[in-house]
Amino acid sequence: MIANVLRALTLLLLVLAAITFTINHLYDLKEFPGDVTYVFSVIVIGSPVLVIPSLIALAGIDLFSIIKIKSTKHWKWLGWDLFVPLLTLFLTFSVLKNWIDSSGMV
Repeated sequence: MIANVLRALTLLLLVLAAITFTINHLYDLKEFPGDVTYVFSVIVIGSPVLVIPSLIALAGIDLFSIIKIKSTKHWKWLGWDLFVPLLTLFLTFSVLKNWIDSSGMV
């Protein structure tokens, strides 16, 4: 039950990260009003805070099921539970890197 809630959370964050990634690379975020830019900032900054603990928890749950329960179907879940959060982190950090590069901080 907890694993399914975490999977749904990471999938939701993947969708939000994909939307942010797409909008960031198609448009200049300075064109949007301040509230929209704030929402994108919250997604970019907040998603790693949620994704990394869920990645660790889901991998732990799957490895426990594989080792202790000898469940073979959890190999598929382990692949999914590693792929979705890592893709979310990649998209999020790509947007963050782009923001830092465009701001002239580096």
